[in-house]
Amino acid sequence: MHRRLITFVKPLLAQPLSFRAGGKSHPKRKRANFFMSFSDSLKCIFESHSLTEKNETILMPNFYCPDTLKIIKEYLNVKFYKINDDFTLNKDDYFEQIRKHNPRVILNYTFLGFSLNKAEQEKLDSLCGESTIIIEDYAHRIIDKSKIIQSSKNRLYVDSVRKHRSLLGSHIFSDNFSYKKNTVEKMNSYKIRCGLLQTSRNLLELASLIFRSPKLYVLSEKIFLRLDKVIGSKSPKPTLGSFYSYHMYNLLDAEKIKKHKKELALYYNSKLKEIKSPIVTVLEDKLIQSSELCYYPVIVNKNHIDALIEYLSLHGIYADKLWDPNDLDFESYEHANKKLFESLVILPLSWSVKKTDVDFMSDTIIKFLK
Repeated sequence: MHRRLITFVKPLLAQPLSFRAGGKSHPKRKRANFFMSFSDSLKCIFESHSLTEKNETILMPNFYCPDTLKIIKEYLNVKFYKINDDFTLNKDDYFEQIRKHNPRVILNYTFLGFSLNKAEQEKLDSLCGESTIIIEDYAHRIIDKSKIIQSSKNRLYVDSVRKHRSLLGSHIFSDNFSYKKNTVEKMNSYKIRCGLLQTSRNLLELASLIFRSPKLYVLSEKIFLRLDKVIGSKSPKPTLGSFYSYHMYNLLDAEKIKKHKKELALYYNSKLKEIKSPIVTVLEDKLIQSSELCYYPVIVNKNHIDALIEYLSLHGIYADKLWDPNDLDFESYEHANKKLFESLVILPLSWSVKKTDVDFMSDTIIKFLK
């Protein structure tokens, strides 16, 4: 491989760091509310509110991570609101489903980021009772304290550290959230196993970049898939994240990364819009401009996805499906947005990806289409 690999790798020291107070000054960021994974955070929320008998309803999007959905189904009766084919929220259906099901839990998420204007926020508040729990899913975003709305004591913001850097962890942001100490664990074999898998993956990813080795990167991805099967689902109790990850994540210069991603995503759009093919579709600029993305999304004809991903990998570009539709039982998940599950391809969007890399990716996709 004559050129460097273009991947999803986010090495700890290859990102902008800030030694200012940063996250430490965040009034809602607490060490006690830092867990091993997004799923561990959800489990703690459910168990702290005694939601364990599947006798309460959660309302959530019909385009969502299959693995996390399986865990949620262990605790709650699941109902869905619609996500449009451009990843935006179908707001009419969202409010209609809240009226219809009166859910105990509402999980707010879209791939482009979830937002309601002031009138819509007031409408949501009017439909929710005192006991309604609203979970703002920030798994693909870096939480900005200025965006946090504490309209009720049961509004919680949950992120996922590993989407932004090579660490494990998930924060629950809230002024009021608490749990009984005996309901969580600080250390167990699950935590050790996850830590070993993540460290092995990090070392292989770093080596793959240094030596420009596709083989090492593919091996690191195999370890990632093993970790994905373990994390969250194998924890005996909600498990706290590590001291190391909590404090190292604090050094992330979030503003620089957000600015870079926004500029890069718009540049992706300007380049990929030049591709005139029914096989590949890009989102409108206004959707990208108003969103905070963790990966760059491309809609690809499902009959060509696997071939495109394979072709890109032969040129050192590692695209992927966000969630494998084979992991989802569409018969039992009849309300799923099947089109998005089957047609979404994500491209790397991180600090290490530059505009010259986007140029190369665009040229490579054009060659594939020809």
